[in-house]
Amino acid sequence: MFKPSVSDLVTEYTKQSKAFDREPEVGLPACVVPGGYPIVYFDEFGNVLCADCASKSIRIFARAGTCPEARERAYFEAKVTDWMVFYEGASMFCDECNTEIESAYGDPEMEEN
Repeated sequence: MFKPSVSDLVTEYTKQSKAFDREPEVGLPACVVPGGYPIVYFDEFGNVLCADCASKSIRIFARAGTCPEARERAYFEAKVTDWMVFYEGASMFCDECNTEIESAYGDPEMEEN
């Protein structure tokens, strides 16, 4: 399966912003299509981010434009570095907004009653 890098996602977001001369209505996907499996994003410190908070981070970076100083400042303020499809495991919580991100198949460690 092809997995685009976060920089590819930022590039695509920037292209969409320029094409519409405004921020696009959509942000980073919250789930994989087809299948609807949830996506979890991570920043450079390993913090978990939901799709909305990761999108906000990318918007900050994309707005910085080509000015090296602004891009460097945005890079340190908001850097999404990786993502994964969250198939199974205990729920994760976004470190920015505390939104619960549930895995597609639940936690295999949980006992069923």
